[in-house]
Amino acid sequence: MKSIFGLFFSLILWVGVGVSKLQAQSSKTRIQSIGIRQLDSLLQARQAPLIINFWATFCKPCIEEIPFLEASVRQYEKMGLELWLVSLDMEEMFPSKLEVFTQKRSFQSRQFWLQETNADVFCPIIDPQWSGAIPASLFIHRATGYRKFYEEPLNEQQIKSAVQLLLQ
Repeated sequence: MKSIFGLFFSLILWVGVGVSKLQAQSSKTRIQSIGIRQLDSLLQARQAPLIINFWATFCKPCIEEIPFLEASVRQYEKMGLELWLVSLDMEEMFPSKLEVFTQKRSFQSRQFWLQETNADVFCPIIDPQWSGAIPASLFIHRATGYRKFYEEPLNEQQIKSAVQLLLQ
């Protein structure tokens, strides 16, 4: 009887350790999969100033502007400014390849992978004029009613100016 109890206890312990490791691994995933309706709900609920940047790993101008966006946000984070990076990469990039890519570049902002493939559906939800080109950024502050969409790469000075307008 003792050996059956010992075996049962060992099995429970082994399963518990395995579950803990699995939970720890999944909690390390920094990039959240999200649908456009979920993203829009989060956006609608947020009153503090926000920049949402739509990008992809294959887009060189996207990758070049992210460090400037992150630096500007760090400068004003005490004012509640936040940056959300929304990847438009293909499904095979999520999560592992996208994780490696963003970690290698030390992206610090909140990160999402948009699980949508039809730009005709998700683009107009973000901005009615968005053609789907990237990089694209939405600067929004619902508490003040400010909203500006940029469908172009922004350089460091343009980002600083856009952030100043957002925070006025």
